[in-house]
Amino acid sequence: MRVPLILLLLPACRPSSDTSPPPPDDTALTRSEATIGQGCDRLERVGWIDLRHDDGGLTMSGQIKNAPEPYTGVPVETHGHCTLHRYSASSCGDCQAPLVCAGDGDCVPPPAPFTDLHVTARSGDTWSFADADNKVGYLYKELQGEDLDWSLQLSFGQDRVTVPTMTVADGAIEARVVAEGDYDLPGALTVSWTPVDDGTVVRTEIPINHHAGVGTFTLCEAGAEVGGFTAPAELVDPLAVSTGLEFSYVQHLRLAAAETSVGCVELRFGSWLRVDPEWGR
Repeated sequence: MRVPLILLLLPACRPSSDTSPPPPDDTALTRSEATIGQGCDRLERVGWIDLRHDDGGLTMSGQIKNAPEPYTGVPVETHGHCTLHRYSASSCGDCQAPLVCAGDGDCVPPPAPFTDLHVTARSGDTWSFADADNKVGYLYKELQGEDLDWSLQLSFGQDRVTVPTMTVADGAIEARVVAEGDYDLPGALTVSWTPVDDGTVVRTEIPINHHAGVGTFTLCEAGAEVGGFTAPAELVDPLAVSTGLEFSYVQHLRLAAAETSVGCVELRFGSWLRVDPEWGR
């Protein structure tokens, strides 16, 4: 007697190397839109993207981390448009590695940069794409064209951020910086400029002398229509320890801020103006 031949049709097996990962679950992404006219609180800022205009053209740079920068001093004194932030590395006692001392006195893990940061920039029919360095997460790109109106799309981690079209502030203001004292004891410092009522701001961030430490600085910011601000001596002299005041730039900016799953990302579209102080004595 012949035994009937039964054919079993089994699904073909693919080697594991051919198996494609499941598509990403877009519902798990955090989507947000930047608010024009706002900046980030320095203690909540996790990153920044700059569109910077200078004589050499327009560049885009930035970095975003998974937590705020711990070496940021807390605000301790405010006068007018200026605030002194002071950082003390001893405020935490001993932090066990890998924890580091944050400005608020807590031991925290050091923040890690998003190495998957990707930015799409658009100006009219001009598109530009930039990816962060895969080790330190820093992004840099030279943008083409002379148009200063740009919109952005940011992608990092589980976040997707839309930045509406903003105009890069072109730095067409005449800025002047005058200190009442000298390099070692500067006293009150006044920044003045040609007023412009266009929604931009003028900002300067004066760091503590790099020989003395990090995290302590005075931040001054006012609407460009104001025309000036003064940081009194008590907000300036503490920064000039060791070898004197390290004043660098006056920034003319248009700002936006986006709240993401990890914190606030600041968008700064503008110009960094190199202005040397005029010393009073």
